[in-house]
Amino acid sequence: MTLLAVIDPDSTNNSVTLTFSMEGAPDLTYSLTVIDDNTIQVSNLPSTLLEGTNQTIGVRFSKTLLTNNSIIVTSNNPAITLNGGSSVTLNYTTTNGTIDQPITIAAPIDINLASEVVTLNFTATGLAPLLTNITAIDKDIQNIVATGNISTLIEGTTAVAGNLQVRLAQDPGGTANITVTSSDTSALTIDPTTTTLTFDSTNWNVGRDVIFSALEDTDETSETVNIIFNTPGAPLQIYNIITIDNDTKIQLAGASSVPEGGTNTLLVSLSGDPGIPRTITLSSNSPSITLSSSTLVLSPSNYSQSITLNGVQDANVLNENVTITGSDLSTTIPAIVVGTRNVTAIEDDTMNIVLSGSTSVTEGGTATISVKLTQDPTTPLAVNLSSDTTSSVTIDTSSLIFDSTCPGVNCWSNNRSVTLTGVEDGNESSENVTISASATAVDTVTYNVTTIKNDTRPLFSGATTVTEGSASVMFVKLSGNPGTARTVNLNSALPAITLDPSSLSFNSTNWNTTQAITLSGVNDNNVLSEIVTITASGTGLVTNTTNITAIDTNTMGILISGNSSVLEGSSTTINVRLTQDPSTPLTVNLSSNNTGSVTISPATLTFNSCTGSAGCWDTNQTVTVTGVEDNGNATTEAVTITATAGIISQTWIVNTQDNDATAQFVGSPFLINEEGVGFVQIQLTADPGATRVLNTSSSNTSKLSVLTPTLSFNSSNWDIPQAVTLSALSDEDVVDESITLNVTGTNVSPNSTTVTIKDNDTLKLIVTDENGIEIPEFSLLNINEGIGKKLKVKLNFIPPSDVTINLDSQKTFPTTTGYENYKILSSNVADYGLSNSFNPIIINSTNYNQPQDIDIYAIENLYIDDRNTQLYLNASGGLTKTFTINFLVKHNDPITQDIVDGAWGGSDSFSIAYDYQYSKTMLIATSYSGNLENEVPMGFMSNLNGIIARLPIMIFSSTGAANYSARSINSLFVQNYWVIVSGSIDNKLNFFKSTGYIDGWCPIWVLSNLSDVYNLGADSAHSPIAKLDTDNGKILVASNINGGKLRIYKLNYDGTDLVYTDFLDKDYPAKNFYVDMVIKKIFITYTDPNYTTLIKICNLDITGCQDQNLYTNSGSAGGADRAFSVFPIVDTVSSPNKLLVFAQFTNLSERPGLFRCDLDGTNCGFHDISGGVQASGTAIRAVIDKKNKKILAVSTNNGSTALFRCNLDGTNCSYRDLTSWLSLSAGHNPIPYIDEDDNNPDLRHRKLRVYTQNKALGKVISKFSMMLYID
Repeated sequence: MTLLAVIDPDSTNNSVTLTFSMEGAPDLTYSLTVIDDNTIQVSNLPSTLLEGTNQTIGVRFSKTLLTNNSIIVTSNNPAITLNGGSSVTLNYTTTNGTIDQPITIAAPIDINLASEVVTLNFTATGLAPLLTNITAIDKDIQNIVATGNISTLIEGTTAVAGNLQVRLAQDPGGTANITVTSSDTSALTIDPTTTTLTFDSTNWNVGRDVIFSALEDTDETSETVNIIFNTPGAPLQIYNIITIDNDTKIQLAGASSVPEGGTNTLLVSLSGDPGIPRTITLSSNSPSITLSSSTLVLSPSNYSQSITLNGVQDANVLNENVTITGSDLSTTIPAIVVGTRNVTAIEDDTMNIVLSGSTSVTEGGTATISVKLTQDPTTPLAVNLSSDTTSSVTIDTSSLIFDSTCPGVNCWSNNRSVTLTGVEDGNESSENVTISASATAVDTVTYNVTTIKNDTRPLFSGATTVTEGSASVMFVKLSGNPGTARTVNLNSALPAITLDPSSLSFNSTNWNTTQAITLSGVNDNNVLSEIVTITASGTGLVTNTTNITAIDTNTMGILISGNSSVLEGSSTTINVRLTQDPSTPLTVNLSSNNTGSVTISPATLTFNSCTGSAGCWDTNQTVTVTGVEDNGNATTEAVTITATAGIISQTWIVNTQDNDATAQFVGSPFLINEEGVGFVQIQLTADPGATRVLNTSSSNTSKLSVLTPTLSFNSSNWDIPQAVTLSALSDEDVVDESITLNVTGTNVSPNSTTVTIKDNDTLKLIVTDENGIEIPEFSLLNINEGIGKKLKVKLNFIPPSDVTINLDSQKTFPTTTGYENYKILSSNVADYGLSNSFNPIIINSTNYNQPQDIDIYAIENLYIDDRNTQLYLNASGGLTKTFTINFLVKHNDPITQDIVDGAWGGSDSFSIAYDYQYSKTMLIATSYSGNLENEVPMGFMSNLNGIIARLPIMIFSSTGAANYSARSINSLFVQNYWVIVSGSIDNKLNFFKSTGYIDGWCPIWVLSNLSDVYNLGADSAHSPIAKLDTDNGKILVASNINGGKLRIYKLNYDGTDLVYTDFLDKDYPAKNFYVDMVIKKIFITYTDPNYTTLIKICNLDITGCQDQNLYTNSGSAGGADRAFSVFPIVDTVSSPNKLLVFAQFTNLSERPGLFRCDLDGTNCGFHDISGGVQASGTAIRAVIDKKNKKILAVSTNNGSTALFRCNLDGTNCSYRDLTSWLSLSAGHNPIPYIDEDDNNPDLRHRKLRVYTQNKALGKVISKFSMMLYID
């Protein structure tokens, strides 16, 4: 009996009772539960999770709920957390039961080294629980941790517990032994109880003591010993110990003697390396030798040093033996053996008598000198004293006794005083007297003493007269040698004579040399000659005098001062006085020689013999001078005023100042350019007779400024034109201005003229940034792609009429069809570059100086690099002008990288296949090595843009494939399943096929060894390459057999009906295989033994095959005869279609090149596509960017992926490094793929995806994405 559980609309389990009835028998019942087909669904759940990472999963019900329900998720191990905890409850309603709710699963970092399998339990009311396992992959690395507080150990001692401990850095997950060894067992040994230390999960982080001993040895130096810690799976750890030797000696060498007052060098060293710094104390047992340093620190790197020995001066003459001692005063470590050295202090002293003290004695006075010895005399010594001129100097004692008793009255080193007496004599000159001191066996010494005289006097010679107002010279010297410095002070008894200088200095050297005194006769108001007494005196000198006659030179005169001009019709004054005292009253008469022009009052003046008051001869008296109005002429006259007193006469000229002149402009009309400087000329029409000041002013100072408004004219220049400097000021318009210039002045008739200002203003646009900072035309501004910028514009002047500004930006003229008018600056951020209309800006006389906003956007453009363009402000109307601003648009289209194998890694090679129709997914098939597997097939599913959405597919596990079964892996999509074709270690052909999808995933596969199924034998599929013949529903596989021959297999999509064709005529090394379904041809590229590029072209049924030599067919293009990594494709965009064959050419320094041929392999041309860059073409592959009509070739260049972008004819190639920004080893074996998005009008969604083997991250598969940019 077959039971069928009927699908119902609810989501709960149902209990059912079956009743079996038969006539004549009791009924039989059977109860069962119908399990509802609603289940818990989990998406994006990985099978492994690396410690320290997390993953978001989705949880939902498979069917719509009829009642609210909850899913409880629990983790049985903290190695995996759910939203940070051990459980999560997700609540669902009847409306959202089939919608994923997210849970973040995380693998926290722990301290052990073990990967842990964690069970996640998903339960819900009325549904079967879902149990799934996930492995938390541990990433910790074991290390040994050695810690210690000891770095040295004294010879013969043992370290104590706690000095050095060792432990593990991580839980070993089991038992781990750390072995401890010494690098030098002759110097240091490890206690046998601590040579092996065992750790486990309970004590791995607990420090264990290591006991070790420093051994006694026979040398005198320390050693550095390594204590080595080792455990499997962890790096070695080394702990250094220095053994301190206990028998090192101090050694003193070098100096054996030191001269008194000199130095020598003493060498201080140790007999061996001390191991640690040692402080050596140095001492001398006698003050005769001192040390430059009393301590030295001798270290392991510097245990031989030196000090300086200093010989000390003393009072005796004996050589002395001194002992230098070096010792170590350490108390905590064994002291070093003391070292000594004997050094002799060599004496350099001799006996001498020393005299000091006064060097002069005044006549009639006394002075003191001192006497002592330079050395200890040992026995009493008599010193005899004498004077060689007792008539000038006497001594109070003739001898002194010195002895060795110090301190004491006669101590040899004490100064003993001796009194000298200066004898009065009859001469006026000083004498030099010698004092002698002598003693037995000692050299006699002398001491000179000068007698100072007290009766020297000054002597005069030279001039005896001096004239008033002039000078004479007299001379002064002394009558004898004073014996010391003497100052002579000079004094004049009357002010009629002054002296310069007023003092003179004499001494024992210049006393007999005359010195000059300048006598100056002082002018006075009388006419009498005067006799003046000059006195010379000074301390220690006898005073002397002499008489000098001052001869008077004065005569009587009249002085006139005051104004020398008078204004016509006005009055002024002059002053009159005498030059000398008249003794009696004197009358002065005054007159004018032209009373028709000038009159004076009064006509007489009287002066008296007094000073300082009215009427006195030296006080001015005022005379009024009046200018007579003439009205008949406009000129000035010079009039003479005469003052007489007896035979004395004086004259004074007074000029009349005429008041009839007029200011006159010279050279009109006057024209000045705006913002320029100009001049007008002004003069007077007549002599003004006096200075006249003219003031010039502008009728409109906002337009015209007078820079030099003041002019001065007089009788000498009244008819000479003078310039007035004018400045035409800037204004806001462009109109010429007429300004009145006025000139006025006191006693001058005013005048005016017209000055025309020629406007020089040029109307222009002023463009600023949003902060008001002006942007000069043709400035270069930066703007980020996709970002706006605000500018402002205004005019500098009022326009004559309205100005309209239309904005436009530069066309960049890309070659992509439909983008011929492409512009990347726009008024609208949403533009795609085909339209960028800006609103016009109107500027008039009202708003001309008000900034108008300009909004500019750098659109998201199709250029991948920074791009230069221009913005145009086209002005018309009142101003015709195009204002250009340069812009550098900074791109925002970086090359991005994603890891597309879930960071699984270990891929030795990989292949990619695409399902554009059925599942819209892609399969990355890899040859995986790791976790005890070697070169086994593995797969990764993702959507078409390479974003991983599924767990890794363990194809090798699903099919039981052996190691090395995925060599030369190829992935294909046929009908509605995936196929992988690969070779094996014995060069057999393997065929893997998925058996269906589970929600877009294909975890189940089957394996067929085609070489065994069809009895092909070993070596039947070396390096297979698989392609699809979609017209005939076939898989085509090209492989090498028999060491290099070519075989092409043809089989059904499911692996059945396999047939093959062999080409045994030659070897086909370095082959590649390409099938083009547009032109229905098979292309097989290979090289001959000389690495020349060859190609075999066949029909899809492997008939009609022809071979071509592309090198020969290209005319033997230079450098293209040695090819590797040959790769063919067909250019179906160019018309006619072309065959493109890429390769790496060793004769071109490994650079990539291209043969471009007709489809039959003839008529080839060769192109170096490296773009002039020394970049490698290893593992080159290529695709065609059909919209931009570009070849995109990628290769491996020193571990990075190189992109060569060329025109379809192989010209105009450029180079770009796609991967080194991430890592230098991230770009191996690149496979390019163009991701089209035909439904999006924005071409920025078109991407070049390049999949690489990223060796920098452990052979993970990386996807590098780059926008398919235009030129």
